[in-house]
Amino acid sequence: MNEDTRPDQQLDGCLTHLELLLLLMSNNVIKRIEEKLQNKISGANESDEDDNDDEENRSGIMTDIKFTFDQVYHEYAKYVLKNHKYFYDKAVVRKTFLRLIERGFIRRYFGRYAPVDEPLSGEHTMVMVINSDELKQYVESKSLPAEIKRYAKSNTII
Repeated sequence: MNEDTRPDQQLDGCLTHLELLLLLMSNNVIKRIEEKLQNKISGANESDEDDNDDEENRSGIMTDIKFTFDQVYHEYAKYVLKNHKYFYDKAVVRKTFLRLIERGFIRRYFGRYAPVDEPLSGEHTMVMVINSDELKQYVESKSLPAEIKRYAKSNTII
């Protein structure tokens, strides 16, 4: 992608905690999808080769894995239940997610027959534009609440 299509994409300290959590959660959803695909392809549940593939995939731009808002919201709901923090109504989370789309961190995937101006539903597929390395650098460089850093570490971003 060139600079013109992602004008506000740089992670320069302008993310709210909820925005950062949603990006981390989107990244985690993608990693789980990748793991499931790897397991289906290799036909094995666990192997040493999968670990090497994870290292290679971690730094790449994850535009080939599609996910939905519902998947990210499910991850968010699990996080809130576990940590009892950052609880927002689903409409607020959706609005924040839409803001991430507007800013170019996440891109809606439009299939051949999908109308471009259709409002976001839970089933619309998305692709990440930002990569794991950018998220990792951001999390490491900022002073963030411990629970956000813990979530990032527990999901192998750091």
